Amino acid sequence: MLYRQLAEVSTYVTDPSHKFSDVLQMLCIKALSTFNTDALVYTEIDHNGHAIPHTSFGIDIIDKNGDRPTFAISERTPFTDAIRENRIIWIDSLPTWPKQYGNMSRLQLPKNLKTMICCPIDVGGLPIGSLTAFSHAKLEFEEATAQYLEAISLILSNAIRNQTQSRKKSSRDRDELSKTENFSFDPSEYEKPLTERQNLILKLIAEGRTNAAIAD
Repeated sequence: MLYRQLAEVSTYVTDPSHKFSDVLQMLCIKALSTFNTDALVYTEIDHNGHAIPHTSFGIDIIDKNGDRPTFAISERTPFTDAIRENRIIWIDSLPTWPKQYGNMSRLQLPKNLKTMICCPIDVGGLPIGSLTAFSHAKLEFEEATAQYLEAISLILSNAIRNQTQSRKKSSRDRDELSKTENFSFDPSEYEKPLTERQNLILKLIAEGRTNAAIAD
């Protein structure tokens, strides 16, 4: 059954017409429904080395001030540990946080959530973020479940890589088109007749002479 769900995930996620928020919605409602998943959060590393909840479905990651939190990549959080250590962080004690994640108590999470599972996401070996699933059920760690979540993270990372490459290609194409559109042709620059020396060089080129022969 899970293999069929992975095939559906791959087909949907790799379609570039789907927005990232739609992808999270599909994963939450269909691919992860078996685990009573209530919400999904994609956390992304920005160019300053901070992990920021980028896109979510079913939940808003905010602190007690109502602001979206920013975590330094060196900070101990489930989001950053999953990214930095390239492993799944599995917490099934919510709303009570493990001692090492006491700083997470500043977040405003629904009280009914019991389990939080963070999976790292990398593109070509480069860590770029994490995918976090929240469930109202207390889910004890199972290797099969962890492997299934890792497979979904891998599909997601491949989709992100393909979309990134597609955006870069589109940007290059736009740049080339812009160069072509900005090219200006002024016929007046070519109205002057060739000089005697230019005519000689042109005649030698027409005869098939090499550059060396023309120079001689």
